[in-house]
Amino acid sequence: AFTPHTITDGATLLQRLQLVRRDGYAWALEEFAAELNSVAAPLRTADGRVVAALHVYGPASRFPGKRSAKAVGELVKAAALKIRID
Repeated sequence: AFTPHTITDGATLLQRLQLVRRDGYAWALEEFAAELNSVAAPLRTADGRVVAALHVYGPASRFPGKRSAKAVGELVKAAALKIRID
């Protein structure tokens, strides 16, 4: 575990993966570093393979900020969909 918020339980991780698959983006709330939140969405090739990620992060005190985590996640996902990897 990197922080006390890091997911270390297999069942909890599987639940998180289900949410990521459903939503199309993943939040990490102080899971890798204290006071740091991040959200990422996959970058895919034309045939749908995930080859990279678009990742945005910021201080937990201000990120995601006034917008909801869902709204910011959707913005990151929309931006990732515009990036073509060929």
